[in-house]
Amino acid sequence: MLIGPTTLFWLVAVILTVAVCLALLRPLVGRIERFRNPIALELDVYKDQFAELDRDAERGLIEPAEAELARAEIGRKIIRLAGAEDCTRIIPSGKISKWTAMSTVLSLSVLAWGLYLATGEPYYSDQPTQI
Repeated sequence: MLIGPTTLFWLVAVILTVAVCLALLRPLVGRIERFRNPIALELDVYKDQFAELDRDAERGLIEPAEAELARAEIGRKIIRLAGAEDCTRIIPSGKISKWTAMSTVLSLSVLAWGLYLATGEPYYSDQPTQI
């Protein structure tokens, strides 16, 4: 079975449209709850700073008085962070958001196809290159 150029064009166009729709849907439909709380990430940074400060003090790279001042400063940051509210919004990835994402991507692809059919020349024959 031999496929004509017009049929081949439409087949490739449909395959590319489906591939782009899937590429757009993947991050939109993915689970958002897997991301960690930013406050917990900052606490991890401060814990690492404490550990690094202890290592530097053991090696003698920092004076004991300076180490105590640095520990106090990190402790103040942790206390200030403990009083902060978590200002992140976790968007649920339930059926509503999945359906919204799928309908948006589908409507965009239908709009693109419609725009091409209205303004493009899908059945116009190829023209040879001119030198």
